Amino acid sequence: MARFIFLFLAFLILITNVISICNGNSVHAVCIEGEKEALLKLKQGIVDRTNRLASWVSDGDCCGWTGIVCDNMTGHVIELHLRTNPPWDINYHVYDYEADEAYERSRLDGKISPSLLHLNHLSYLDLSNNDFGGIHIPKFFGSLGSLRYLNLSRANFGGEVPHHLGNLSNLKYLNLGNNYYHTMYVENLYWLSSLSSLEYLDLSYVNLSQASNWFHALNTLSSLVELHLSYCQLPYQLYPINLLTGRIPPNIGDISSLESLDLSVNKLLRPIPKSMSRLSFLSYLNLSGNQLIGKIPSNTQLQSFDASCYVGNELCGLPLMENCNKVNQRVPGIGNNGGKDMDLDKVNWLFISMALGFILGFWSVLGPLVISSQWRYAYYQYLDEMWWKSQSLWE
Repeated sequence: MARFIFLFLAFLILITNVISICNGNSVHAVCIEGEKEALLKLKQGIVDRTNRLASWVSDGDCCGWTGIVCDNMTGHVIELHLRTNPPWDINYHVYDYEADEAYERSRLDGKISPSLLHLNHLSYLDLSNNDFGGIHIPKFFGSLGSLRYLNLSRANFGGEVPHHLGNLSNLKYLNLGNNYYHTMYVENLYWLSSLSSLEYLDLSYVNLSQASNWFHALNTLSSLVELHLSYCQLPYQLYPINLLTGRIPPNIGDISSLESLDLSVNKLLRPIPKSMSRLSFLSYLNLSGNQLIGKIPSNTQLQSFDASCYVGNELCGLPLMENCNKVNQRVPGIGNNGGKDMDLDKVNWLFISMALGFILGFWSVLGPLVISSQWRYAYYQYLDEMWWKSQSLWE
């Protein structure tokens, strides 16, 4: 009988919760005490000039605090929204001095406490548009294994991007872009290959000049949909005879899931590779501000983008109005086909063959003289005879 009463009461509680949810009433558990303590430690290290985190007090329910989202059933903290909303999010075209001043004051500063590691269920972390004064991205972020969303854009981080972020195997969104006041850099992007679920990546203004494997790492991201690499100083590739060439990788079309691609302002050379026409899902493209040359591949979706996507290059063909014959005359080495079939690697082989010919010819003469003393003696004797003969002719 007692068991029947217990099951009946449990059923009533379940029905009450379901009805409450259907009526739009929020039902949530109280936040976990250990997670509340972790958030309070995080607050201690943050400089909050405008008291944005006033609700973060020890005697409150952390699930009701500003910027905190908890799981309704378990009470675990699953999202942390500490973004500062800039005035240009509201009205991009009108500058408001007072609004800008208020924005600067409200940006969070200070240090980020490793107490975040106690938030084992945290899947969303947004610290964008704050001012952390050039500190490095904490390495312990790579131990927040439940993260699916990480936004550190315009937060004034600096220094080397920690490879520990490669441990975030569940990550779908990673934005480290636009930290332009303090230089961020990457020496190697091998860790990106571990982010197999990544759909969005923004590394704008991150210095990638030393990351020679940048495209190989990106090419492993089969789920990648949106990619932003503007102002990244994408590295040149070093060819023999110190001939420096930097270009859009010929096999960029292999990242077939891409819907958005921004490679603007990177000093990329050479023509646009034909494989880019295989990016059939591409809806946004920005190649402006590079040194690309030749004709835009025709009869592809590349003609459907606005001409502004290609400005700042030596390109021709639709959607540009630039005549390819004029471009050919202005840019040496394109040829009569507007760079359509241009293969600059042949130029490299020309230099290589010239260098090899010089080296072989040089050592075929001097090599025996260095190796054999008899050859050396005979050579010097020959020079001596030629000298005396020339003297006799002058006399």
